[in-house]
Amino acid sequence: MKTKILATSVVVLLLVSMLVGMVQVYAIKPGDPGFTGIHFNLNLHGVPDGRNVPSDGEGRHSIFVPLNGDYELYIAVSGLEWRVTDCDGTDGEVRIILPREIWEDVDEDGDFDIRIGRVKYYNVYVVGLGKPGEASEVILNPDAEFDYQVGQEVWRLDELIVPGHRNGKTKGNGGGQPDWQNATDLFFVDVTILPPDADSVPIEYTDTWVFDIEYLLNYWWDVSNNDIGLMQVRFYPVFSNGNGNGNGKA
Repeated sequence: MKTKILATSVVVLLLVSMLVGMVQVYAIKPGDPGFTGIHFNLNLHGVPDGRNVPSDGEGRHSIFVPLNGDYELYIAVSGLEWRVTDCDGTDGEVRIILPREIWEDVDEDGDFDIRIGRVKYYNVYVVGLGKPGEASEVILNPDAEFDYQVGQEVWRLDELIVPGHRNGKTKGNGGGQPDWQNATDLFFVDVTILPPDADSVPIEYTDTWVFDIEYLLNYWWDVSNNDIGLMQVRFYPVFSNGNGNGNGKA
C-alpha cells in the first residue's frame, strides 16, 4: 500500500464567512433537486503546459490543474475552516480541507459566534464549464488509504465522468445547459478493515461516509482532465441534526 505524506506547504486560507455562504443558488441548477443553502465552491482551472500559476494567496477559491493530464485532488474534513492548502495541481496534486463543524461569523469580525451544526456528510456536485471542445470530459476515480490492511474495498460509484460544456446555444455534445453530476456517492464506501492483531475481528463498514472511518489516512480523487477549462465542485453540508441540504444523496 502506498504511503502519502500530507503537504506542509504554505497554507492558503479559504475561510468563508457563513453569512456569505448562506445564499440561494439562482444560477443554472444541477437538475432535481435544485441547490439552496450553505455551500462551498471550488473552481479547478485547467491550464496549458508551461503556464505559470499562483502558488498562494489568501482568500483563494481556485486551484490550477493540467488542462490535459492527470492529477490527484486530496480532500479532508476537519476543524471549522474551509481551506485550500495546495492550489497548484500542475505538479500532480492539490489539497483542500472542508469544515467538520460550521459556525456563523455574525458581526464579521473574523471570529465564529454561532454554531450552525456538525456536518454529517456533504452533498457534492460537479460540472464541467470553461471553453472546451466536443470531446472534452473529466474522469473522477475515488481512492483512499487506511491505517491497516484493507480486506475488502468497494466504492459505490467507482468512476464518474463529467462531460464538458461549450455554451447554452450549441446543440449536441458539449452544448446545451451545463450537465451537473452528483458526486456524493464517491464518498460512501463498503470496506472491511483488518487490524494488525491476528486475534482481532475484522471491522466492517457498510455504506459509510469515508470521513467517518477512524482508520482513514487519506482520501483523494484521481482526476483525468481532457480539455476542460473550468470544473466547479459544490459542497453542501448536511448536518447531524437533520438540517442543511439533505437532497441529492442516492
